[in-house]
Amino acid sequence: MLFREENMSGEVPVSAMPALQEWLKGPWTFERKITSINSLAGVAYFLEYEDGLLYSEKLRFPSPSGKVLLAHREYFYRFSEGNLAIYFAYEGKPADIFMELSLSGLRGKMLARGSHLCLNDFYSGEFEFSGESDFSIIYTVKGPKKDYVISTVYSKALEK
Repeated sequence: MLFREENMSGEVPVSAMPALQEWLKGPWTFERKITSINSLAGVAYFLEYEDGLLYSEKLRFPSPSGKVLLAHREYFYRFSEGNLAIYFAYEGKPADIFMELSLSGLRGKMLARGSHLCLNDFYSGEFEFSGESDFSIIYTVKGPKKDYVISTVYSKALEK
């Protein structure tokens, strides 16, 4: 297990932050489900970047017309004592903050939770790091014109 249970009783020890950052590095495959949309699959990479990690994902999904569309998204992850800050990427550099999450431990797993108000839309995020080779992210989005859940499960990919 990535995080030993006796160290994960509530507060996340500072010593766990470099371990988490190191563990995330490399390639991942993922399956994403969005409310009322079929499952999507893709690949993601966490690459070392200055004082954190660059997250880069690529996925393919079918459009209503039957064409396969490609999507690409990048974020920057920065870890600090008990926190994870995620920034939008703009031209390969960290830009505005997307969400700040507080890290906590419970029964051998690490959780990160946070929320963000973007204009009229409220984004709530929960990350769960609990396995040797997988983790999950759930975003709940609510607003005047939005009401959906994005659930993504990541699995470590073999490095090529």
